[in-house]
Amino acid sequence: MLIRSRIVGARSVAGRIAVVSAAVALLASAVGFSAPPAAAGLVSGFSNPERTVLQTNVPVDADPGDVGKAVLTVPVTLQAGQTRRISDQLTVTVTQGTEVENFLECIDWAGDHDLGVNAGGHPQEQNSGTNYLTSMGHLTMHGSLLFTAPFTGTFLCQVRAHADAGSLTALAAPSPGGTWLEVDNFTSDAPLWWQTDTCDTTGRDPHCIFLGLPLGHEKNHPVTTTLFEHDGWIAAPDATMADVVAHMQITSCHYDTGSCPEREWGDFHEPGYAKIRTHLDFIQLDPRNAPCHVTSTPDTEYTISDDVHHLLVDYAPPPVMISATCGGSRRFVLHVVVSWAGGNPVKIDAGSVYTFRSATNANVIVRRVVPTTSVPPVIGVDEGEVAGHLAGSGLVVGTVTRVASPFRAGIVIDQNSPAGTVEPTGSPVNLTISLGPAVTVPDLGGDTAAQATRELTAVGLFTRIQQTARCIAPGQVIGQTPSAGTSVAPGSTVTITIDSGTSGILCR
Repeated sequence: MLIRSRIVGARSVAGRIAVVSAAVALLASAVGFSAPPAAAGLVSGFSNPERTVLQTNVPVDADPGDVGKAVLTVPVTLQAGQTRRISDQLTVTVTQGTEVENFLECIDWAGDHDLGVNAGGHPQEQNSGTNYLTSMGHLTMHGSLLFTAPFTGTFLCQVRAHADAGSLTALAAPSPGGTWLEVDNFTSDAPLWWQTDTCDTTGRDPHCIFLGLPLGHEKNHPVTTTLFEHDGWIAAPDATMADVVAHMQITSCHYDTGSCPEREWGDFHEPGYAKIRTHLDFIQLDPRNAPCHVTSTPDTEYTISDDVHHLLVDYAPPPVMISATCGGSRRFVLHVVVSWAGGNPVKIDAGSVYTFRSATNANVIVRRVVPTTSVPPVIGVDEGEVAGHLAGSGLVVGTVTRVASPFRAGIVIDQNSPAGTVEPTGSPVNLTISLGPAVTVPDLGGDTAAQATRELTAVGLFTRIQQTARCIAPGQVIGQTPSAGTSVAPGSTVTITIDSGTSGILCR
């Protein structure tokens, strides 16, 4: 497993000074640094990320004992308590047999503060890695973290590349994908961080998650798990769009692998791979905790060869639109579903108890905010007046549902969101409008078409006539839908069937 036990706050003073000195030297030479784009920041309520791209290729030699080489460093100035999402893309060419790691971290410029874990309990550094065996191939890796400034000042956020063997080169733009670092979340709305429980390098931690059928355990072994499902996020009232990303590092427990206990190994005769399927669901819940709106990624199958061993999976769903019509609820839950699909068993990689970080993690930020308003009470308001009532609060009429009810026709009998809910200005409010008391369908059997029509009109129902030649009761009603005695909404249509047969040739 590629999670390391060293974080920024645990380094020696000499090591920390060396890291910061290297970063400052990198800035001084302008390698890997460029000014942020003019459109970055919060523009008209929309959070635009600041992306800094690597300008020159950076070679990285193997160093098994270090946490990598800083290939891109960006200064970020924050007030105490401010949070930013820091994301990266590391694109490298590698020599055959290289184990590659992508470190993403933010450190104090002065180098004398412990930034290991922020006030929200999530780490200030992330890393993930994989083995890569294709000679001089391209590999792209991603990471993200939520960095919260422990004090007011300037911090150095870095992309660090590491190779345990062989060598690699971090590629600058415009190479395919390139290498970049991105700073986001310029709204004041609170983000949220998820990560899996600890799991040590050998997989003996009781929190480790294994999927599949190891040798000798063909029954009652889990093949599917859902990650992060126990913690929820509540969007602020002014949020209309969110952005969620997730990362998973997963290991193949092939025979004789040191990353998994022997009881979880695959059969020696397995074909040398593991297969998984996985997808992400970000679910907005209604007040009863039932799904109201779901944003998902496609369910995708991945193959993990024994040589690659550690597979990196990134989840980047489309923008999450925050619904204003979930009964006033703005609560979300995150589900990352992982299913074993064959071959060797697998282990979900996570951080150790000493690192406070996991290679399997997720975070959400608010992407767009707008002014808010309070939803007025409109129950009991006439249909013709309700749009004006809502417009006075900066809201619009949403979906209208009409139902029979004991209340007079044309008045609002329910609204979603409820009165008093704080919602973004311009949000729709769904309405339920009364059709009046239910009507009992009369018994029309034996009536003529004209008689049946008069009876239905008298109780506020419409008539649909169809004919069939049965010669049972020519000219009369021989069937009706709905049947007699059924309660229906006012204005409903009743279909009657008239016997069109006669005593003539049509009845022979």
